Amino acid sequence: MCVWSTETADGGLAAMFPQSRETARSKPGPMAGWQLGQRQPHFACLTDPQVGIEKLTYIGQAQLNGPSPRLTYLSVSDADLLNRTWSRGGNQQCLQYIAKLIACFPSVCVRDEKGNPVSWGITDQFATMCHGYTLPDHRRKGYSRLVALTLARKLQSRGFPSQGNVLDDNTASINLLKSVHAEFLPCRFHRLILTPAAFSRQAQL
Repeated sequence: MCVWSTETADGGLAAMFPQSRETARSKPGPMAGWQLGQRQPHFACLTDPQVGIEKLTYIGQAQLNGPSPRLTYLSVSDADLLNRTWSRGGNQQCLQYIAKLIACFPSVCVRDEKGNPVSWGITDQFATMCHGYTLPDHRRKGYSRLVALTLARKLQSRGFPSQGNVLDDNTASINLLKSVHAEFLPCRFHRLILTPAAFSRQAQL
């Protein structure tokens, strides 16, 4: 996994261009081709000093003692699982896009005793926390909270804000964000993606 910093962000964006372009073509619409229709996302920012990012033992540290489950990060080999569980995934373009996100930007996951991801969160080329998910059999164990706070800490340690977006009907995620005092901004979030000419030329080489 690449170590993401402000110095390496441009290189990550260049590597991302072919996949994000194809994803946008496969699913027309805003936000890198993710068709949301009327299901516009809220935008949340973890800004409260009491959020507890420095106190990751909040959620029952005993759950992560021993060899499993363990807190780590995703690898490109996990991209297929993320593609199958993402509401916007399920095709080859999204698979390539997710693989690039994992390869270039910070991620966090909890793995079971077999080393398989059971809960995770990734970030995209805009320093946005996205695709946070926990497999159904592993929910209500505090994993989503741990993943979100750890990923927020990673972003903040690299000088980026802890931010993300969530769909209006994702009640579980909204409740989680409220529990860590996320600030919901009073606006809708739209993303306009412009590709610098230099990246376009590089992608065509």
